[in-house]
Amino acid sequence: MLKTYFVFIFFISSLSNHAFAADGKAIHDEKCLSCHQTEVYTRTDHKVTSLYGLGRQVSMCSQNLNTGWFPEDEKSVVKYLNDTFYHLKK
Repeated sequence: MLKTYFVFIFFISSLSNHAFAADGKAIHDEKCLSCHQTEVYTRTDHKVTSLYGLGRQVSMCSQNLNTGWFPEDEKSVVKYLNDTFYHLKK
């Protein structure tokens, strides 16, 4: 019984930590700004030209940095970047 209780508490605490991490700006600022500043998103020769491409770039960076992000985290970062910088059509 006690073991089940600890597993349940661990599960609930991991969910609450993940729910907090779902803020795209916070996730971005914590991980992405360690490699580059936001100017990379506004330069005239940026490589991202579609929402699909933005998603691929975020996923690639996430994998390279071994962030441990869930797919929802990546989507949240993509949404933040698109809403704030890219304004690509959905």
